[in-house]
Amino acid sequence: MKKGKKFIVFIAIVVYLAFGLILCVNNFLPLKERLLLVGIFFVLNLLLMIGFGHARRGSAVVLGLLLISVIGAEAYSSYFVWSSIRTLDIVSNKKGELGGESVERPIAPETEEELVKPFHVYLSGKDTNGSLDKSSRSDVNMILTVNPSTHSVHITTVPRDAYMKIAGDGNDRYDKLTHAGNYGVQTSEQTLENFFGITIKYHVMVNFDSIVDIVDALDGVDVENPESFSAQGYHFSTGKIHLDGKQTLAFARERYGLGEGELARGRNHVRIMKAIIERAASPAILTNYPAILQVIAREVSTNMPRETMVDYINYQISHNEKWKTTSSQLQGFETMGLPSYQMPGSRLYMFLPSQASKRDILEIMDLIKNGKSVPKASTKHYSLHEEDYEDIPVRNIMNYLQGGAEITAGDDFDPNETKGSSELHY
Repeated sequence: MKKGKKFIVFIAIVVYLAFGLILCVNNFLPLKERLLLVGIFFVLNLLLMIGFGHARRGSAVVLGLLLISVIGAEAYSSYFVWSSIRTLDIVSNKKGELGGESVERPIAPETEEELVKPFHVYLSGKDTNGSLDKSSRSDVNMILTVNPSTHSVHITTVPRDAYMKIAGDGNDRYDKLTHAGNYGVQTSEQTLENFFGITIKYHVMVNFDSIVDIVDALDGVDVENPESFSAQGYHFSTGKIHLDGKQTLAFARERYGLGEGELARGRNHVRIMKAIIERAASPAILTNYPAILQVIAREVSTNMPRETMVDYINYQISHNEKWKTTSSQLQGFETMGLPSYQMPGSRLYMFLPSQASKRDILEIMDLIKNGKSVPKASTKHYSLHEEDYEDIPVRNIMNYLQGGAEITAGDDFDPNETKGSSELHY
């Protein structure tokens, strides 16, 4: 065999071994698919190398070109796997997640039985642009209840102004949920854990830039819009609309032009989330995969270990099932004047969560975790009850609402500005 042929064969062997090593060491792809892919490339390499080594000039050129094509495919596949793993490492290992927190990372499941157990994910949308390591309010707060075994995910939206005890550095004092983000993503997560009485296993954090760039990398998303409105120079008609990144951000941020204000905005957040999940789970993302990886690496942060993310990717590839997405929204009552721990003396808009609504949401979460179907969309009305505010830092509030005793704290509270919400959306 001539030197030129030997060199090409040598390169083919090196690239093949590197490809197999990268694939297997990183556990990328399910075992069956991984072995099949490695086996196919092995057979192709072996046959072409043998033929190329013994072929005469004319045939050698053709076989050589075919062998080089296989080498190129292996090299690209190796880069694909390496860049994917590198991106997941970056996303999972970002430092200083909001205020220099020491981020606790859950232990990666060791068996498929552990992998498919239901879990909660907290999604925090920061009201900032640029780096995710800045402390800032969390304007989007969602809890994703995920059941991998049934390919079901339920999205619970919690209004940014929900009046809750802020955990951690918030000293369990009442304030808007959005203010918890100023202490770090884990404070927001713990605040929601305490409120709902659940354990949130993972968190994911994005910001304004993330939404724009992710949607653009996906070549836009399709959203079903129930209410016509205009915002930031865009008009959003009713029906199914296609949004690019900037349009999606405008669609997500608007509340003043919507009939139910903050509650309507929360439902729009869910619509965007569903659209992103649907688009991301489609084969179409492969056409723009490098750009998507760059966006994720730059603008997404999570405490989910890289190994776990790979396991879930492999699980999805193995089962190849479409995810069923449902949603609900924490309901409550709008008011002004409740005390704010971070902004004492300020007259702020607050949202008193309904305890009955919380119980309904917990029932839905249990349905998802137990692999049962969630009821179809329905409307449910909630009334203001003493249990909704019996623990807030305003004494005698029930009597005050009934025209009795005066409020002894939070004197700006005005019962006339307290409105009940109307709907529970699944």
